Amino acid sequence: MAVIRKSSSIKPDSKNTKSSRLLRGGQQLRSYVESKYNIARRHINKMVSEVNELSNQITILRARVAGVTAPSEANRTYLQSLIGTIVTVGTTAGPVSGRILTLGEDYVQLVEATGDLVLVPLANINYVSQ
Repeated sequence: MAVIRKSSSIKPDSKNTKSSRLLRGGQQLRSYVESKYNIARRHINKMVSEVNELSNQITILRARVAGVTAPSEANRTYLQSLIGTIVTVGTTAGPVSGRILTLGEDYVQLVEATGDLVLVPLANINYVSQ
């Protein structure tokens, strides 16, 4: 008599199925996080480039402004020669009279008749008269 055996079907182990699902889920999560990281990295790189460009533009503008507003050496020499002298300085805000005390890098310091100290930015001086 021939023996016919029914082949037993192998049922998937529930642990293997859970492991497979967890592994796939972990891979999907990793892929998602990497995708978001790459997007954020591109945005950051773009912003860094824009900040660098703006910084370069600021440097250029500062140089231009300094060239326009920097007092000439002749004006500085003239004001230096007037230290201790009573003068009237015409400014963008109106005239100021007093004795020149000091000359700074970008200002002149006067003492008015009242004793008040006045700092006048050199860039704001329109004229000086004795």
